[in-house]
Amino acid sequence: MAFTVEDGTGLDDANSFASVAEYRAYHLERGLTIPSSGPGAQTDAEVQGYLVLACDYLEALYAEDARGVKLEADQALAFPRDAAFDNSGNAIEGVPAKLKAANIEAAYLASQRTLIPNPPAPIDSTAAIAATGAITRKLERVDDVVTEETEYAQPVNGAALCAHPPKYPKIDGLMLGLLRPRCAVRA
Repeated sequence: MAFTVEDGTGLDDANSFASVAEYRAYHLERGLTIPSSGPGAQTDAEVQGYLVLACDYLEALYAEDARGVKLEADQALAFPRDAAFDNSGNAIEGVPAKLKAANIEAAYLASQRTLIPNPPAPIDSTAAIAATGAITRKLERVDDVVTEETEYAQPVNGAALCAHPPKYPKIDGLMLGLLRPRCAVRA
């Protein structure tokens, strides 16, 4: 699939909200030079990959809560929107600057870590914990009742951490005005 930046018309093949040039300019404005060659370089192809991964992250975590409705029924991404307004009542049109910034921030993170880690493979917790000796309770009974019952501690294998992808405060802040409130208080 080709790298395609959403242009605000609701493209059916878009996979990023920001371009490589916008990625580099955004970081340059903040005093961070990301070279395209040499030590510490990120080639344009690598940046495109990071932008796509970042867009995947934004779509997975935020698309469902975007204000308004998709501009086009067959558009690939959650934005642009129709009938969407921010907290001040201003229309959210095209690809908002904060969404581009969130895509770029997440892309930079994607260059350093996995944004949406795969959950660890299921393990036989009894065997794994038995191997570590982490027994929390052991019962032994005689006669017609269970003769031996061993209870092991729950494994700490990262599964709980992967139940929800990690969130990043800077990205959350950029996305805030583009999303429906999660709970509403009615008087």
